[in-house]
Amino acid sequence: MDVHVNGGVTMYGLRVAAVAAAYWLGLSAPCGAAEIRALLIGVSAYDESIGLASLRGPANDVRLWRETLKARGVTDLRIVADGVDGGIAPTREAILEAMSDLAKDSAAGDLALLTMSG
Repeated sequence: MDVHVNGGVTMYGLRVAAVAAAYWLGLSAPCGAAEIRALLIGVSAYDESIGLASLRGPANDVRLWRETLKARGVTDLRIVADGVDGGIAPTREAILEAMSDLAKDSAAGDLALLTMSG
C-alpha cells in the first residue's frame, strides 16, 4: 500500500529507506565495533500560534527506525520524540542533552546513528 505523507513521500518509500539504511549499517559497521547506538529524534507537535501545524510523520519515522534497528539487533536506542511510546519530550534542552550523552557514551570503534525528523 502506498500511503502519501508530508511532501509526497510515501510510507512505502520511508520503509524502504529505513531498511536500506539498516542494511548498510550492518555492512558498514567497523570490524569489531564495540557498540551500535542510535538516537532517534522526532518532533511532531508544534505550537500552532506561531504558524506551524503539528505533523504525523515524525512519530511514524521514529517508530519505523526503532523497529528496523531492533530487527538488526541494535539494543542501545534512545528516543526523543513526542507521540512515541518510551520517548521523552523533544524539547531543545532534551535534544541537546541526548546528543551530548550519545557522544559521551560512544568510544572509538562504536557506531553512532542519529536520525532527525520534524
